[in-house]
Amino acid sequence: MDYTDDRTLKDKVFPELERELPRRRMAHVLAVTLMAGHLARRHGLDPVRARLAGALHDSARAWPDARLIRYVRSRRIPVPDFDFIRRNQPVLLHGPVSADVARKKFGVKDREVLSAIAKHSLGSVRMTRFEKLVYVADFLSHDRSFKDAPRLRRLAARDLDGAYRESVRQKLRFLVDRGVPIPPECVRVYNSLFPPG
Repeated sequence: MDYTDDRTLKDKVFPELERELPRRRMAHVLAVTLMAGHLARRHGLDPVRARLAGALHDSARAWPDARLIRYVRSRRIPVPDFDFIRRNQPVLLHGPVSADVARKKFGVKDREVLSAIAKHSLGSVRMTRFEKLVYVADFLSHDRSFKDAPRLRRLAARDLDGAYRESVRQKLRFLVDRGVPIPPECVRVYNSLFPPG
């Protein structure tokens, strides 16, 4: 498929996703697509590539846990702390799986787009500006209604790195407040952004 403009998203990608995703998840995908394009324009990145990553970031989000686990194993997809995630939060596998689906099913070849999709839920110690943009767009899309979202959206419009740091902090706080096990990769990412001392 040709992803050099947005026609392919409208004519090919969104109709396919609408068949796969529940209505609420599809609304989130559309919100992330718009936010990714907006942030890309604000920060001098390619809005078409950003919208593509936003559109496909949750391709496998509606899959059952068992299917995600089977897919990762059968495709030998590298996932940080796979056994921990498999036991505690298999839904987090949807990032790497969605990247593989984007490549295999939708024909996406852009490595940075695929990497941004793969990293959008856990983050990574090494993130490009483009990968940070997709992470932030997912966390701060306009369908998100947590208390600090408006403030962080304003921050994201002027300071992508700052918004990424605050998004990581907020996501970790959310996991702690819910009392769920925290993936080691999330801790590593946090510690890389907020080193002691």
